[in-house]
Amino acid sequence: MVREDENPPTAQPGPNPHSVQISPSLSQSRPPDDPPNGRSNTNSNSPLSRNDAQSGEEFISSVASKIAAQPLQYSDPNVWGVLTAISEKARKRHQGMNMLLTSDEHRIGRLVDDARFQIIAPAVSAHHCKIYRKRVITEDTEHPSDTILCS
Repeated sequence: MVREDENPPTAQPGPNPHSVQISPSLSQSRPPDDPPNGRSNTNSNSPLSRNDAQSGEEFISSVASKIAAQPLQYSDPNVWGVLTAISEKARKRHQGMNMLLTSDEHRIGRLVDDARFQIIAPAVSAHHCKIYRKRVITEDTEHPSDTILCS
């Protein structure tokens, strides 16, 4: 569970705990953009290239942790989360490296209304997923928190 503050701060030096890094499912045996033969199409000089001995899970976890350790600097106080592309192919999409989450609900897929969240790819369904922010009441009423749920 990821917790978010009610009022996310503006850009700060160092890692930003108010950003959300969501990676592809770790249940895959290799990153989704790799061909079936297991050889990566990424350039060997790229920071995202992987050693063939490294499993898909290890690769995704490694890249995601490197990205999460970098500070995100967005001055928009409405940004409560960021989806960061991990694969080279995903980074080349029109959304770029980061998709900023500002509404309480975002839908991602091939046929969604918001072009910022459209992903035109055979592996992505028409309405692939919904990411939303939901208020959760905890016993600690002095420090309310948000939880990000993906469905």
